[in-house]
Amino acid sequence: MKFNKHTDENFTIIRNDVLQDKNLSWKAKGIFVYLWSQKDDWTYYQSEVVKHAKGGRDSLSAGLDELQEFGYLSITRNRDEKGHLKEPIWDLYPIPSTFSPKPENPTQGKPTQGNAKLTSTNNNKNLLKEPSCPKSKIYDDQSPYYKMAKALSNLIKQNDPSAKKHNLQKWADDMRKLVELDKRTDKNEIWAVMNWCQNDSFWSTNILSAAKFRKQYPQLKLKMAKEESKGNPLEPPMSDEPENG
Repeated sequence: MKFNKHTDENFTIIRNDVLQDKNLSWKAKGIFVYLWSQKDDWTYYQSEVVKHAKGGRDSLSAGLDELQEFGYLSITRNRDEKGHLKEPIWDLYPIPSTFSPKPENPTQGKPTQGNAKLTSTNNNKNLLKEPSCPKSKIYDDQSPYYKMAKALSNLIKQNDPSAKKHNLQKWADDMRKLVELDKRTDKNEIWAVMNWCQNDSFWSTNILSAAKFRKQYPQLKLKMAKEESKGNPLEPPMSDEPENG
């Protein structure tokens, strides 16, 4: 079948990487293209963006989660000198990146109904050139963060053998953020919560990435504690033993 493209001057130049990434759903790809088509320093309002396509707020949030999970979107928030949160800063990458700037007094980034500044790492006019992405941190297989990522991946695959291949480098970086940025320093607790959520009928179908695990960690911890108070023991620990401390 012959395929013809009909173009005019009102278009956006975009790299093929995101469009050909099989890890992303069509929904996430469409959201990326929409965001990329906006001018630099465009202010994002969720309530406004949902009006421009079908699917609603939940669909938009799910697509944004995918873009974060696979390294195309980074969301950070800083605090001012008085400790007040500043507006979120969204960085959109044309190729997957595990790099995430380490802000002062950061908080976990997530889609917001308020406003946020969106910045592309390269503007559209320069997309034909190789983009200059910061060097990603590489985690070896002996890194505690990589081990956590691998363990979560294995648990998810045990529940769903057909699960897609996971980006363990990105997952390891999410685990690092959980420990270093979110101050969840009790690794034994992290392993226990991870194991519990993947044995829970509800959470095992919702925690399908390290980014989601980090985002829901406070709630998971509380739910696990509540189950323990009812006398429900945790499952045996995973094969990879957690480090002490």
